[in-house]
Amino acid sequence: LNEAINDVPAGDPQSAPSEATTITLLKDTNAGFDVGNSNGNAPKNIVIDLAGNTLTLGPAVGSTGTETNGIRVLAYSACEVRNGTVVCSDIQNDQGGYVKMGMANYGTLSLVDVQMKSGDYVQYTINNRGALTLKGSTTVEDGKAAPYVAVTNDPYDYFYTDVDASLSVEGSNVKVGKVLIERYGNNQNKGASINLNIAGGVIGEVTEDGNSVVPVVGNISGGSFSNDVSKYVAEGFSCTLVDGAYVVGETPAPVVAKIGDVEYAS
Repeated sequence: LNEAINDVPAGDPQSAPSEATTITLLKDTNAGFDVGNSNGNAPKNIVIDLAGNTLTLGPAVGSTGTETNGIRVLAYSACEVRNGTVVCSDIQNDQGGYVKMGMANYGTLSLVDVQMKSGDYVQYTINNRGALTLKGSTTVEDGKAAPYVAVTNDPYDYFYTDVDASLSVEGSNVKVGKVLIERYGNNQNKGASINLNIAGGVIGEVTEDGNSVVPVVGNISGGSFSNDVSKYVAEGFSCTLVDGAYVVGETPAPVVAKIGDVEYAS
């Protein structure tokens, strides 16, 4: 798998190829790899079709001294993973480290009909610093090590300073654990924002780390949550407690008149 990814042609600097190269798994396998490179001068566009198989992430990869990631989608690169299971392994790398972040995204990452499973050392199942989209019947488990997060959002103070961290959830069958909005106090990427484009699904608790370096753009228009997400809902929508869950839907028009059993809204 690593060799196949390395063989995918790269695009121009700061621009991934418009057409994706599809790599199809023929059987269960394990791997840890990068898509593109850190400086953005060789971005790639890849679809990994699991074809019903299981991809076990490990040994961990990453920059020297921080080899803690199963997959890194690097600057300006794009990767879609679909149709199967991804497991974060407990395999040690040559430096003695484990996968602590299943997927780290600095570019564009999509999961379609993927069951994303955590591992014993995983803190963030997905560490998102770019554009992350979850579709179909995708599930993302919480990490099994503190802070036990499924998805974290944090615009990265990279060599660029205008890339948003966006979480988009499309479809009612997506299931995600805890979502943490991170805005590190030392992050100077003030040209970016954190965008919550959630239109459905079952989501766990949505929390913030307490910092305010970059703004949060709440655009939640659907879904069920473990806590009140009213401050993140889109205009025209509201968050209501229903049978122990906070459900986001369209705000009903106010009733301005009632004659008998007939209500008239504005």
